[in-house]
Amino acid sequence: MRARRTTLFFIGIVLAWGAPSSALAVTYVTSNIVSDTEWALVGSPYIVDFADGPFPLPLFTVHEGVTLTIDPGVVVKFAALNGMTVNGTLRALGTADNKIIFTSIKDDEAGGDTNGDGSVTMPADEQWMHIEFNAGSTGSFDYAVVRYGGGLPIPFGVMTGIKNYGGTVTINHTTLEHNGYDGLGQHGGHTTVTNSIISNHEVGINMSGGELEVSNSSITGNDIGIVNDSDDGSADARNNWWGDASGPHNDDTNAAGAGDAINGDVLYSPWLSSDPFAPDPCAEPGACASNVLFLPGIEGSRLYEGVGCGKSAEEKLWEPLGESILKILRGAGDDKVKDLFLDSSGKSVCSDIYAKTNDIIDTVKGSDIYKSFIDEMNGLEADGTINDWKATAYDWRLSLTDLLSNGAERNDKIYYTEATSTPYIEQTLRALAGSSKTGKVTVVAHSNGGLVAKALLNKLGGETATKLVDKIIMVGAPQGGAPESFGALLVGYNAGIYKYGFPIVSNAVAQEFVKNSPMAYHLLPSGDYLESTAGDSTHPVARFAGAAYAKEISSYETTINNNTELEDFLRAQSLNSALIDYAGDQHDELDFWTPPSGVEVSQIAGWGADTVAGIDFYTPPPVSVAAALAPLRAYRPIFTEDGDGVVPIPSALLMATSSSVKRYWVNLFTYNRDSNTDRKHKDIFEIPSLQDFVKNTIENSTSTLPAYISTSQPATITDNKKLTFFLHSPLTLELIDSSGNVTGLADDGSMTQDIPGSTYGEFGEVKYIIAPVGNYSLTMNGQGGGTFSLDMQESLGGVITASSTIANVPTATSTLASLTISGGLETVSALTVDKDGDGTNVFTLTPQLGKTVNYELPTPTAPPVISSGGGGGWGGGVSFIVIATTTVATTTASTSSPQATIQPVATNTTEAVITTQKPIQIKKKQPVAVVIPKKAETNIPQTPLEIGFLTGQTASVYNASQQPLFARIGRAVYNGLYGLWLKLKSFF
Repeated sequence: MRARRTTLFFIGIVLAWGAPSSALAVTYVTSNIVSDTEWALVGSPYIVDFADGPFPLPLFTVHEGVTLTIDPGVVVKFAALNGMTVNGTLRALGTADNKIIFTSIKDDEAGGDTNGDGSVTMPADEQWMHIEFNAGSTGSFDYAVVRYGGGLPIPFGVMTGIKNYGGTVTINHTTLEHNGYDGLGQHGGHTTVTNSIISNHEVGINMSGGELEVSNSSITGNDIGIVNDSDDGSADARNNWWGDASGPHNDDTNAAGAGDAINGDVLYSPWLSSDPFAPDPCAEPGACASNVLFLPGIEGSRLYEGVGCGKSAEEKLWEPLGESILKILRGAGDDKVKDLFLDSSGKSVCSDIYAKTNDIIDTVKGSDIYKSFIDEMNGLEADGTINDWKATAYDWRLSLTDLLSNGAERNDKIYYTEATSTPYIEQTLRALAGSSKTGKVTVVAHSNGGLVAKALLNKLGGETATKLVDKIIMVGAPQGGAPESFGALLVGYNAGIYKYGFPIVSNAVAQEFVKNSPMAYHLLPSGDYLESTAGDSTHPVARFAGAAYAKEISSYETTINNNTELEDFLRAQSLNSALIDYAGDQHDELDFWTPPSGVEVSQIAGWGADTVAGIDFYTPPPVSVAAALAPLRAYRPIFTEDGDGVVPIPSALLMATSSSVKRYWVNLFTYNRDSNTDRKHKDIFEIPSLQDFVKNTIENSTSTLPAYISTSQPATITDNKKLTFFLHSPLTLELIDSSGNVTGLADDGSMTQDIPGSTYGEFGEVKYIIAPVGNYSLTMNGQGGGTFSLDMQESLGGVITASSTIANVPTATSTLASLTISGGLETVSALTVDKDGDGTNVFTLTPQLGKTVNYELPTPTAPPVISSGGGGGWGGGVSFIVIATTTVATTTASTSSPQATIQPVATNTTEAVITTQKPIQIKKKQPVAVVIPKKAETNIPQTPLEIGFLTGQTASVYNASQQPLFARIGRAVYNGLYGLWLKLKSFF
């Protein structure tokens, strides 16, 4: 007998052929547990048939000090008059997909036909006894099922599924059903029940002693839900579902309750108003879906100013497009943006700025932004797929903290400048959850809206977020920031706004606006982004080269690689130090955020659009010995195809994949090529296949991905070679293809972008055009005096494969320059420059691959003649330099790398003829052509403006202007004279 009680004796593992679909391993248990034991899935089902004599017999027992662990998926079956007594510890911890089942030997549904009688016997209440816990014992059930027990013959006790006589028992995600009289008997000790179902008994829970806590559970289908006959205190049964929204029935305290009844001292209020375990009505794809909260990106919500800051009536400040061209030319757009300015703490200067409910940008400048998406969401609501959706407008200027703490709504106006106990975004989420078919909300977020969404769930906390949100769909979210914001703060990249090609908001005003705007700072590349792209030559946020950046190279080496270096560099540029700190704090919270249990995240990134990856700070080759002593500081953007035009892939897909986090790519290059469109970050929601993907995700139907959507990054297209032209100058820049399409900046200040796959932009004072390799003519028209440089690059997959530069070329307001190209850079023609635009002072410069070709002033073949114009008219007495014939000399320098050694090399010379012009005297009331005299050319080397250093900073203060000071002053003087000439001309 001793040997029998000290081991778990396995009579054998046999094959039972009565199972419906396959043979089963069966383990017969005939001895008690006297040492720590594990019941593994491989031995399941376990048959407990311990009682083999007349009743009553001792039940199968887990002895004191011993633990029985039952693995997920195991089935334990009890024969009649058998059960389990626990004096030690029972651990029955299953999973959602592999529950542990305690049931009758006649239950063929679990573990097969283990009694071998086919369908002769069926499972029913009271076919086995119970699981009981005695004093000092411990029991843990998670994702378990206890059914068909309670078979204790009267008068030997109460028929129950689980009994606690003095142990500590926790029951979670467990179902107690069809267990004789009681589902759970609480007679001593402490029992905690959470997230469980107790149903189909005469009494769900029968309490006579000890302590009981039940929450977030369903107590339904019982004659009585809970009976408490104990003198030990109340049964705490708050926050449970009783079968009806009216709560449990009690004749004295809730006579109107239609749920399971309660007797005795039971705390039941508040109760759940819906069944937490009800089948998901939207489980079938397309059946229905959660309500939708949409969070647009920066500049995606309209902003208004009331009368609190001096206005006589409400005025729409954003988008600033409603004025006439005349008002725009007079600065109306700039005035609107100035009203949106913030102070150094990132707070609105005017407190009477507000958004309006549902007022997001649908169409702007004739281009749809969210229009099709709005129509799609309205359609889902109209056809009953969802009950409601909200486009949540917000004040995108402000910090994420202000957006989620503020938002007082009055008369459909939302004031994010005001703190409130009911922040608008959170309250909108809660209201949508309350009316949703699923009780939850799907959050769809674009761009900065993705950061708002992450910050919102982070603020709510995991438990609350799980109750309110089921999915987050983030499209083009700059989770790790966007290097474009780096450029915007330093040089005003993409700051200005244009309408019909004309500037509505100037770069200067737009750049001043972002200097104190928190949104520009939390979009800076984060430490996690820098870490993820470290060593990647296609994603350097800042790259330094040459003597002009010796101090930066000393501090950071050739690239900025971490957040400490980036913040130090930014502070050296006199940017807002407090907002730099704010951005760092936000990224510390959000970069490593993971979704709470039950929330699925879909990250969607655009690929194939030219995207700023960083800034190339470089030292151009010197044009003279004097210039070499004071090297110029130059810069230009670094582009990659690895993004959507604003957000690079490493930022949009910052979160690592997991069971709840997915990554998707939208192939913008192929879509734009196939559809002859130019969709990028700002209007990515107008891509039909992306709309389908978002809709399918909302409807739980993502088995098949729409066209242009993939779960892996598209392969680099080998024939997608690109040409990039960077112009450092006061000239226009236009590219014209063989069909007459134009991309660039015209003489009248208008901008066009008609060449398929092309991009025109301005990065500070640098103009650029990116276009596919092809047949083009490139033209540049002078807008001021000075010199210009033209950098040309050919690239594939973001890697530069060829380059050439023409530098130090003189320009005036009438200068015309052009070249042609018929393929890659090797086909570029000589650059023809008509210095005066009259066909007389013309010269050419031939580019060389991998080199910089520097223009040098021609050497006169005859002494210059100083000539004075005749007197009498306007301009009389002005001197001119007349040169009969000149020879243009050039020098070349290698540009194969930013760190290349400069080696001047003599090259071909070209003759150019400059003829004299006699000033035309102006006579009243006669049409005339006024010629503004040129000043004499000189070969005085142009030296850069001296740049000082901030005390205590490791890097020098960055000077955004690349034009020599006298050139900028000269341009301003010329523009003034030119404007005077236009006024004079109007009188004749």
